[in-house]
Amino acid sequence: MSAAGLTIRRITLPVPFPLKTANVYLLGAPGGTILVDTAFYTRDAWERLRSAVTAFTADRGPLRAIVLTHHHPDHIGMAGRLQERYGVPVLASPGEAKLIAQVWAPSTDRQHAGFYRLHGMPAIILDSVTREHAGLLSALAPLPRVDAITAGRPLAVGGLEFAPLITPGHSPAHLCLWHAPSGILLVGDHLLPRITPNIGWHPYSGPDPLDDFLVALGAVERLPVRKAYPGHGAPIGDVRARITELRVHHAERLRATRALLDGDALTGYQVAERLFGSDLSPQQVRFAVVETLAHLEYLRRRGDVATERRHRHVVYRRR
Repeated sequence: MSAAGLTIRRITLPVPFPLKTANVYLLGAPGGTILVDTAFYTRDAWERLRSAVTAFTADRGPLRAIVLTHHHPDHIGMAGRLQERYGVPVLASPGEAKLIAQVWAPSTDRQHAGFYRLHGMPAIILDSVTREHAGLLSALAPLPRVDAITAGRPLAVGGLEFAPLITPGHSPAHLCLWHAPSGILLVGDHLLPRITPNIGWHPYSGPDPLDDFLVALGAVERLPVRKAYPGHGAPIGDVRARITELRVHHAERLRATRALLDGDALTGYQVAERLFGSDLSPQQVRFAVVETLAHLEYLRRRGDVATERRHRHVVYRRR
């Protein structure tokens, strides 16, 4: 697609996660090319992405930079390899630049294990989650050297200029890129067309990620977006309608979460199991728990539920 001097090519690459695929975007202008996100390293994905970059840059000019929307492995997975190959800067929001180094440090799995244990995750499940994290660390190597985008200033690379928009929720400093002349917004995982983005309360999250997400939806809603390009799935034409659907989903999930606490107090893991079921992969268990905790914390901060310590766990109960 070409609009207002911007050429966009969406490349869908396989990832070894439940969503199966992730989108990366090649953005072309007279001054060169930008790559937004990199998917996850597998031999097949690497060859396909290198081939796409070679073909696109032959027509639109050399690769000038890689921009990462957030620190999750299906978005940064090949950034280090690409940086070594092309010698280009890798850019992210200041918060996500810090998280790439923090979350993917070898010692982080111990911090995560303590967090999940506190919220009731059984040892056998926790062992699987910890092994999965260790496997991700090896697949992400080498991590890129990441430069932080200057807050409040346009991002100008290769003759293109975007307004960086920080949209916390799915990740604490998630980055969207707004190209006003074309009405195009690259939304990463802030908006997805078919599923709701995972909004999780992690050890490194702010105190209320669900509220952060809902506020950030309002900021996007105010933009005259013609088309949004997400990290997974097809482009989104009616952004405002999709935002309405996401708000309805979270209102329903909050009601369901609150209702589960009408009886005994429960750990975050127990609430997640009742909401999502028990037949989940390690990654799905982790996502279910942190998403449940985000909703529980949203309710707690508004006085609907309270927490207390029982033995070695935090439990949530109705007020």
